[in-house]
Amino acid sequence: MTKKQIAEITKLVDQILEQRGLLKKPSLHPDVEKFAGIIPKEVEVRKEYFEHIEEKHK
Repeated sequence: MTKKQIAEITKLVDQILEQRGLLKKPSLHPDVEKFAGIIPKEVEVRKEYFEHIEEKHK
């Protein structure tokens, strides 16, 4: 089996277990949860960050 095939099977098994309620996703820390979703989806975070760093170090 290739790595890609193994990854696909793993993803499929995870989906099945999640659908049946047998796979628990780790919960976020309350501090992280508090801020989750406050940045609009249309903002390109990586781009904004690198532009900020570039400007800061001119």
